Amino acid sequence: MYICLCKGISEAQFDEIIDQHQGCLRRIAKTMGLDESCCGRCEELLPELIANRVDTDSLLPAS
Repeated sequence: MYICLCKGISEAQFDEIIDQHQGCLRRIAKTMGLDESCCGRCEELLPELIANRVDTDSLLPAS
């Protein structure tokens, strides 16, 4: 699944970006390269997408 069609960012790539920037919305958007050339759909959904990822991670068993 793609998170950002404009920039071609897959769900796996998005997960790595979230991990890299510890959920910081501004850094995630910058790393994704979101700018005026994008349609804005994923940018509007970033808070929800990040929250869903954090919630999913909390369900994983501890190592």
